[in-house]
Amino acid sequence: MLLAREQRGIGPNPAAQFVLNSLPLGLLPLSEYDEVHVCTSGGVDSVATALVALHGYSIPKEKIKLVHMRVDGDPHDKTKRQLFDWPQTDEYLRQAFPGRLGVLETHGE
Repeated sequence: MLLAREQRGIGPNPAAQFVLNSLPLGLLPLSEYDEVHVCTSGGVDSVATALVALHGYSIPKEKIKLVHMRVDGDPHDKTKRQLFDWPQTDEYLRQAFPGRLGVLETHGE
């Protein structure tokens, strides 16, 4: 049986519990930035970080960009050996991750 959020001790916005009370010195309020980049691997930690940005800090999804850095560079470059990056990661990040969160996605190398 599924219990209501309140019965499980989860408030109306569970992401709010991860919001910092104050930001580091020299950092503007996040709402003042044109873009907020969230580094992502597609794993649970980066999904959680994106959700905290969206729902905890209430950053508009239009301002959030997911950034993924490939360790091995271009996976189609046959002159380079692929050691760390999973071949399916780029496709997963392009289709599943941003679509479900409704945020922009960008890749870097």
